[in-house]
Amino acid sequence: ACVTVSGPAGAAVDPASQAFANLQKAMRAASDGTFPIVLCTYTPRTFTVGATLTIDPTLDSGAVVSAAKMALAAAFGFEARDFMQPVYSSEVLAVLQAVPGVIALTVDRFAYSDGTAATDSCTGCQGDMLIATPPTLSGTSLVGAQLLTLESGLLPGVVAATGTASS
Repeated sequence: ACVTVSGPAGAAVDPASQAFANLQKAMRAASDGTFPIVLCTYTPRTFTVGATLTIDPTLDSGAVVSAAKMALAAAFGFEARDFMQPVYSSEVLAVLQAVPGVIALTVDRFAYSDGTAATDSCTGCQGDMLIATPPTLSGTSLVGAQLLTLESGLLPGVVAATGTASS
């Protein structure tokens, strides 16, 4: 069994560290020994979003766009996600639509940060879902599960629609 672990706030857990060795030792001690247990540090993967927001004209569009970006960061940050949890474009829509002042929106970009489209990495997947893979075997080594989070940064693709007033 591959048990995927991460450190605080998404830090990698060094397999040569004492914490890693202690955790592995404790898990083996608690096991009945009939099933091998391997610890793997998680594999981070990020995605990006672009959206055009139609904003209530009585509000400051810059403040609403900023609030939208903060809402995305909170909803799709490390603390809010689970290993192997996919991200759906409908989740992005729901987060943005819940921001006070957003009247309507269009998601213009929804892809992995490396530019890979949803359908490029998953046979049979639709373009509205990005997957995070489970632990996999790479050669003779196990690779931990992916954790899919929003890329950090300014999200330059999240903008107010042209003609939206700014106070």
